[in-house]
Amino acid sequence: MNCLKFSLGIEEQGIVECDYAFPVGNVKRRKENEVTPNQVVDLAIQNARKIISTTLFLGTYHSHPYEKIFKEWDGPSNADISFSLKQKEPYMIIIALTRNEKGKQPLFIEYLSSKGYRYSCIEDAKDHDWPKEEKLDKEVQYISGEFDKFIFEIRAYKVQENCLCSIGIFSSEVELLTNLISEEIEFEKLEQRQVYNLRKLEFNFRLINQFNRFDRSNENTEYHIKQLKNIFSDDK
Repeated sequence: MNCLKFSLGIEEQGIVECDYAFPVGNVKRRKENEVTPNQVVDLAIQNARKIISTTLFLGTYHSHPYEKIFKEWDGPSNADISFSLKQKEPYMIIIALTRNEKGKQPLFIEYLSSKGYRYSCIEDAKDHDWPKEEKLDKEVQYISGEFDKFIFEIRAYKVQENCLCSIGIFSSEVELLTNLISEEIEFEKLEQRQVYNLRKLEFNFRLINQFNRFDRSNENTEYHIKQLKNIFSDDK
């Protein structure tokens, strides 16, 4: 488990929006199947949270790197649940990834859905053992994809009472990437001056999801997509 502290943002009208994500290496010791977090770094992060006043500290994200995919690869472990409850972090994102047997692949990313679960710690179990799970009566959205030599899934969880519960996840950056791919815009070839168009697109997708502002946002989206496509047509 590579712990990366994340999530400064806002929570409004039932929607949690992450505006900033800050990676912090807090692995003190690594073994074949587990890592030991650095408690000094964790304490420093907890203290830093007290001086942040303009945004909310929403939680953490970390990766689950594995040799192969299995049923519970993107779910929380006993240690994940205990950590969230102890640190009083309301949200957690888990990024599960493994090597792609097909070899190097172009970026592909999509939303999928599956049944949600409520996870709770099992007393006397080891940190990296599978926790107790209870199926929820709802479907939750998650992100799945592949890039280069890796396959990945991204899932979100919320602390409720003494459990971690599956919740849906939406990413304006996923919306941006899927649109660029569908329009055959080679974003890796874009220059610094085109970043403005990318930022406007990402902002439009955020507005559409949060406020259902389709008309104006869709017009802006079409405009900036056209601007980006014109760049490549001019080069031909």
